[in-house]
Amino acid sequence: MNYVRVKYICWIYGFIILLGLLVLLQLTFKRFGSSQSLETTDHAQKMKNVDSDLTSPLLTLQNTINLMVKEYQLRSARSKTTKVQKGFKRDYKLPYCGDVKPFLLIEVHSSPESFTAREAIRVTWGQETNDINRMDLEKRLTWKTVFLVGKSQNETVNDLMVVESQRYQDIVIGDFLDTYRNLTYKTLLTLEWPVKYCRYAKYIMKTDEDCYINVMPVINLLAQYQRKTNPLYLGSIHWKNKPSRRKSSKFYVSSKEYRGIVYPPYAAGGGYVFTASLAPKLLHASESKPAFPMEDAYFGLLMQHIGVKPTHQPLFLPYTFGRCELKKNDKVTYEMWYDDSLCNIAVAMVIHDVRPHEKITMHINVMTVHSVPSVCNHEKERSSWKTDNCYFHHQ
Repeated sequence: MNYVRVKYICWIYGFIILLGLLVLLQLTFKRFGSSQSLETTDHAQKMKNVDSDLTSPLLTLQNTINLMVKEYQLRSARSKTTKVQKGFKRDYKLPYCGDVKPFLLIEVHSSPESFTAREAIRVTWGQETNDINRMDLEKRLTWKTVFLVGKSQNETVNDLMVVESQRYQDIVIGDFLDTYRNLTYKTLLTLEWPVKYCRYAKYIMKTDEDCYINVMPVINLLAQYQRKTNPLYLGSIHWKNKPSRRKSSKFYVSSKEYRGIVYPPYAAGGGYVFTASLAPKLLHASESKPAFPMEDAYFGLLMQHIGVKPTHQPLFLPYTFGRCELKKNDKVTYEMWYDDSLCNIAVAMVIHDVRPHEKITMHINVMTVHSVPSVCNHEKERSSWKTDNCYFHHQ
């Protein structure tokens, strides 16, 4: 194995260990820095669970990475390189649901090289088997998290990604280069994979690797909605957005690719949910609707084609590009999510622009708020103007 590969692996190894140390430091600060006593023995036990259940995966993370490095070393020693075949057939095990019927299937769009981002999700909100993540959820309200990626132009990254998929069995690799203008193909993969390998899911959620998902409130919301018969397409909805015709724009779509003057209503890609039974219909619609490189708008077009209207949910992506829109004295300003009150953050269901180490600390804090709601009593008074004016609190 050459020096570049060793250096790359060591970088991943060192960064994740540092990430774990940062979280342990955060836990220590919260344990000794808090002056407020818990109200009941039950709450105290939940706090202990937060500490033990979230710390344990991080303490074992070093062993996990060691195994990944050893597996990669063995793989790299082989004389033949891995051949990436078309379709879903690979030399690693695909994630699958089998006879399991997840209430919510969460599909995370990720870049091939984003190893630490995926690891942060696995040890926080993405881990359904962690009891602290479930808390008081009914047993039937389960979820499963998988990552959707394309191929990298860097073969070393592709090899590492295959090793990672062997280790966790939660990665679906599409047969396309992972580039911005190919994200529409990843969106189609979001439909194709569950149709083949997770047919019994009730709902499907699409999100991105830089988002934090407050899973319990999302599932509770869907549990209330499932009593209705209408199919669901839920998220932060964009209305009457126009395609960019500037070739220099990241969002450029030519009039040949999409002829319309405005896009149909569509949910922002950071997080949206739809009824899983719609996936086959959406795939069929894609056969008559040519794809264009604005994946969220294209998904909205498919929903429009099958006659499903979007439902706006203000708690999905309340912070605009990581900011919260505030209205005070007829003026609109924007606030970063990390400048807002934790008690406000814990209300949001999807938050965008959250880095890997921030996901872990945010998850610990949000779980603490869920476990001990009384900690926010004083926050409601201290930051009441934010609660009254930040638009995602208006139902």
